[in-house]
Amino acid sequence: MTNQLNKTNKYLYISIHTWIRHKYGSATKCTSENCKGKSKIFDWCKLKEKEYDYNINNFVEMCRSCHRKYDMTEDIRKSLASRNGNKNKTHCINNHPLSGDNLLIRLDGSRRCRECARIRVRKHLQSPKGSERVKAYRLKNKLNTENTQERGTKENGHGQN
Repeated sequence: MTNQLNKTNKYLYISIHTWIRHKYGSATKCTSENCKGKSKIFDWCKLKEKEYDYNINNFVEMCRSCHRKYDMTEDIRKSLASRNGNKNKTHCINNHPLSGDNLLIRLDGSRRCRECARIRVRKHLQSPKGSERVKAYRLKNKLNTENTQERGTKENGHGQN
């Protein structure tokens, strides 16, 4: 029953947003008072106290950043925080310790195993796609080094006969 309800809600969500875009066009500005003007992507945002209905007064235009902040409730924050399953782990799936020098903390706050990251990079570099990139990188650096050395010898007068 819950799955069917979720499908119905999803259909209603898509249907109403499609109706808004067809009747009123895409959102073109942010009406949030706290907008910093950084985002250039705009959405139709349902007002919290309103129901999903075919009524334009239930929606406002917001930039993507303000829309996410507006929709972010304490329940959603807790739900997202509980998804970070690595925060209480002491070892990765390959039994490497998730502490000290072996711990990578990414910009989003998630934790990763440094040794597993090294292994992934080594495997990638040994793959055909990875080895081609390495060859191209080395060739590019070799050419840059040679050009720099040639310029240096000419400037110093060492390249003249």
